[in-house]
Amino acid sequence: MTFHLFYFLHTNLYRRIDVIKFGKYVIWGALIEIEQAIARFLFYLLGFLRFEPVQLLDLTRVRRFSWAQANFLKKH
Repeated sequence: MTFHLFYFLHTNLYRRIDVIKFGKYVIWGALIEIEQAIARFLFYLLGFLRFEPVQLLDLTRVRRFSWAQANFLKKH
């Protein structure tokens, strides 16, 4: 974030840019960085807790299969 901000300052401060426009660019850049950090943290948390959708589907499949197998063994 700091590199992008300093690069933006260095390239655009020499031109006469409006303060409001400059503020918009900084705010949008910060929001994008924050959003990416939150997304990375959530993906890391989901991976760490192993609550991935594929694994949840596998768990439900295993449970359904074992339940059906148990019923089949009870009947026969």
